[in-house]
Amino acid sequence: MTSQKLKLELEQERNKLANIQLKYQEEQKLNKFVKRKRKKGWAKQDLLREQNKELATFRRERDHSEVERAQHMKQIHDLQEHIQEKDRQLIELQEQHKVAQETLMYKDEQLREAQAWINRGREMDVLQSRTNQSLQAELRERTEQYNQLWMGFQRQTTQMNKLRDELNERVSEVKRLQLELTRRQDEEPVEAVDDNCRFSSDTPSYSVSPASAQDTTSGTSAAMRAQDRSA
Repeated sequence: MTSQKLKLELEQERNKLANIQLKYQEEQKLNKFVKRKRKKGWAKQDLLREQNKELATFRRERDHSEVERAQHMKQIHDLQEHIQEKDRQLIELQEQHKVAQETLMYKDEQLREAQAWINRGREMDVLQSRTNQSLQAELRERTEQYNQLWMGFQRQTTQMNKLRDELNERVSEVKRLQLELTRRQDEEPVEAVDDNCRFSSDTPSYSVSPASAQDTTSGTSAAMRAQDRSA
């Protein structure tokens, strides 16, 4: 309705502008006629006096027409500005209508997407409920398995600690015996030492170093782990 009203007002303003232009053309013709009459000579004095009167009248009319012409020009300018303003308002209304249509289409699309998401959410809720039940059952089963494995690991750890303590005690005993043997060899005479050296060259040595003791510990631990895995 607003667009039709603006179009009707624009049509009325254009008609007014056309009427003003017609009046202006008539005034131009009148001015030309006055100019033509000025060019004609008067043969007689009474005609000259009459012509002067007519000229005075025409001058007054011309002055009046000039004022009217200026007013008409101002009205034409005002009407043109008014028409431009109406055109601008019409363009703005068309743009607003276009934006409103696009917004409405966008809202419809959002509504369809929201409805689709709601349906998907309902399906996901059903699926999640079923999945949660399955996961809870699996979690209980895995928890029981973990508890059993943890208890087995604790038993193995206890056994390993006992074996490590026993091995450390044996390594300490070997070191003590080596020190005792070294001390006794230092206390014997040189000849006895030479005899012992000759005897030791024929007899293999059974000394245990810390590195070999550590290797023994590692080997024992690896053997126990392999035995546990096979069990």
